[in-house]
Amino acid sequence: MTKSVEHCFYDSSGTLGPHGDSDYRNYYGVNPISHIAQNYAHLAHDRQPPEVRIDLKSLGLDPRQLERNGLDLGSAKTFNVVDLGKDGYGMVQLKDSGARGVSSPNLAAPNEPSRTLTPAEAGHPDHAMHQQIRGKVEQLDAANGRTFDATSERMTASLLTLAKDNGLTRVDHVLLSERTRDLPAAQTLFVVQGDPKDPAMLRAHMPTADAAQRPVQESFTQLESVNQRLAQERTQELVVEQQRSQEQQQGGPIPSL
Repeated sequence: MTKSVEHCFYDSSGTLGPHGDSDYRNYYGVNPISHIAQNYAHLAHDRQPPEVRIDLKSLGLDPRQLERNGLDLGSAKTFNVVDLGKDGYGMVQLKDSGARGVSSPNLAAPNEPSRTLTPAEAGHPDHAMHQQIRGKVEQLDAANGRTFDATSERMTASLLTLAKDNGLTRVDHVLLSERTRDLPAAQTLFVVQGDPKDPAMLRAHMPTADAAQRPVQESFTQLESVNQRLAQERTQELVVEQQRSQEQQQGGPIPSL
């Protein structure tokens, strides 16, 4: 991941969440932290599970912002986390603030905007990639004697979701399939990260008709689910890595949550 893309996805100023003041990390960090807390509460019902150590600060997670975004701790009202990372928070008590995860509607205050930003708007974490794809679709249109229109907008939104779902962090090329013995040209759309001739390049594809016909909002809704999954996977991977490190330091296995 390039530093510019990483900055756009993870470090840009906050415009997300029910109050429009959360960054990417804290917005999508709510669900994995809530999931860990709910599992911990289940274990604690029968026995005393080990303390949970999460390097919140090194992950870019702010306890108060997580609460503001809506932590659902299940049956527990609080969840204690130990942050022993570099300049960490130490012992942190997270408080249940309601099941208002990233898939919930935007619960803004009356004097705040009632909707969240879309990837087509500046300030959204995926805006940079959206603009990359939009530019490539415009080039594709021009090369085929077309002007950018509503169909192009639908293709842009579809390809953005496709790229994120397949692990691309930027889109360097949008290409149409060539004619084959069995199929006419332009049956398939490709998004490519890197040089198409490089074996190490990343790419994903979908039927051109699907990309052109899928409503923009449907693609953006699917993108939200993709982003939620990616953030949850990333946070859980880091938590597992930290648990393994603790296991090595303590010389014994740590019960898994």
